[in-house]
Amino acid sequence: MSQSQEADPPPLLVTRLMDDLEPAMLDFVKTNVNSFIKWDLLRFFYNNRHTTDTAENIAKYAGRTVSMIGRELDELVTRI
Repeated sequence: MSQSQEADPPPLLVTRLMDDLEPAMLDFVKTNVNSFIKWDLLRFFYNNRHTTDTAENIAKYAGRTVSMIGRELDELVTRI
């Protein structure tokens, strides 16, 4: 292939992942999920949609400590 015919580089992983999200979910992620802890919490609640549990148990299931998720949980709750 000559330089003028080079293939476009493959899309970035982030771009591919964002293309897979519904627009409303993508907007929520862009505006509210600004840490890996929040991403873990979002994933936890997606996989356990009907759960009502304590911060202690959510932390355990998410593989985090309560001190790590406390503030992040509070921020997500106030934004939803």
